Amino acid sequence: MIILGEASYSVYILQSPVYVWFKGLVSLVLLGSLGVGSSLLSSQPLFIAGYCAVLIAVSVATFYFVEVPARRTIRSLFTKMARATSPTPASRLLSRDY
Repeated sequence: MIILGEASYSVYILQSPVYVWFKGLVSLVLLGSLGVGSSLLSSQPLFIAGYCAVLIAVSVATFYFVEVPARRTIRSLFTKMARATSPTPASRLLSRDY
């Protein structure tokens, strides 16, 4: 459950694109076309279970391969900026020879 909690934002963002993709894929594989009977298909329990499984898998993968590296990069950039703009300690100012 912790993994799902960490990937919850990815679930929120990806639910619609994954639904469209999964519905098209399932209707193409099972029905042979993209439109005929796909509205009835999306209300089936097996479709819903498969969609949830795919959504969670894609969301967890997105969390680990996109969000975590992006957080690390952003955190390191802000750390570098903070170090570059931090005020000089008073002890270093007093020890300078003018």
